[in-house]
Amino acid sequence: MSTNIFVKADKLAAATLGLLQRQAVLAGLVAKDSGADFVGAAGDVVNIRRPSRLVGAEQDLRADNTGGIQSENLSEWKIPVRLDTHVYNALDLTDAELSLDVTDFGAQCLTPQADSIIDRIEKKLAAKLATAPGIGTVDVDKGTGDEITPGSVLKMIVKARTALNKQDVPVVGRVLLVGSDIDEALQNDEKLSRVDTSGTDGLLREATIGKLRGFTVVSTNRIPADMAIAFHPSAYILVNRAPVVPTSAQGSSSSFEGLSVRVMRDYNSHTASDRSFLSTYVGIGEILDAPEGTPKGQEATAAKQMRAVSFKLKPVTPPKPESK
Repeated sequence: MSTNIFVKADKLAAATLGLLQRQAVLAGLVAKDSGADFVGAAGDVVNIRRPSRLVGAEQDLRADNTGGIQSENLSEWKIPVRLDTHVYNALDLTDAELSLDVTDFGAQCLTPQADSIIDRIEKKLAAKLATAPGIGTVDVDKGTGDEITPGSVLKMIVKARTALNKQDVPVVGRVLLVGSDIDEALQNDEKLSRVDTSGTDGLLREATIGKLRGFTVVSTNRIPADMAIAFHPSAYILVNRAPVVPTSAQGSSSSFEGLSVRVMRDYNSHTASDRSFLSTYVGIGEILDAPEGTPKGQEATAAKQMRAVSFKLKPVTPPKPESK
């Protein structure tokens, strides 16, 4: 019955996480760090440990070691990710709605609430991904009606692949996120092989259009139509924490597959109604690397984004008609 919809608050939180996962696309493409109940507050910093890069040494097989061997020291540094956004949705439910209108709380209430939260998280992720260093543009002529050719786009994809290769970015798991204009060009490319995404959840399965030059190609309207972003999932990290549930309210916080959310019921005295409240703290971090050869102790200051690059289509102005 609708009057008992908040009795199993822990199951309610788990159901909401499932809804968030099914609606997520970009959140499934980046690294994630989450926790269930969070003792801190929005604005707190979560430190992500960045491992050391060791160079190793070598010597002649029969070398004299009386002078000692060459040792190294760990030089780890932390990447701070600030939880700078409290993403929430509060839904007031009157007595009449609870008694007469709400027959399926999951479909009528949880689903649109979860949709609103993941929509905001996805927009923040898209904005961060769009900051990937640019490597150039693809010249295309939209003004004359010529189609964007797959070949011209493919050349830039190869350039993006080369850029990541030169920076020793891991090969496995690379993603090419494309806007709708680039998606259109690639749909006509015979080199684009379809991939089996049967093990992928929700919208990500629908958004994955194939495999090309070592990238899993994913189409999205979250980024500009003329943009493509080539990256490894480790280039960016989505950090989120579910706030603790106050003792004065019913609710539960839970974490699953890198997403955390608090689902809570309280009473809104201002409107004299029950309130369904979903919320999470969110921060997006960028994983920076120090170029090889950076002196010890200077890694943090020399670090830059090396795991992601981007490019855009560049419309060419059509030639002016010759004057008679």
